[in-house]
Amino acid sequence: MIFAYEIFEKYTPNWKNEFCWMYRASLLLAALVMPANCNQVVYVATHARFQIEIALSYMKTFNTLHNGKDEQECIDDENFQKIVKEFLILIVKRNSRLKR
Repeated sequence: MIFAYEIFEKYTPNWKNEFCWMYRASLLLAALVMPANCNQVVYVATHARFQIEIALSYMKTFNTLHNGKDEQECIDDENFQKIVKEFLILIVKRNSRLKR
């Protein structure tokens, strides 16, 4: 642990404090992750990636709804507002399920 501080002091004296704080924060994260089973880590990482990809696909679908319209036109369009409302309800339901 002291070896890392010596490297920070020798090569980056201006940024020593910032690097030391980042190093200490990584040790805290490592202490929390170490007791976890390898399968748990792989499952959580895969699940998070899957959820992000689903959210990105929804966002891509949502972005295609503009069809080159001006923002003011989209705000006044009732069909667009209905789609936005359904999209927000879907996102809130998904996030509430993820928190459980």
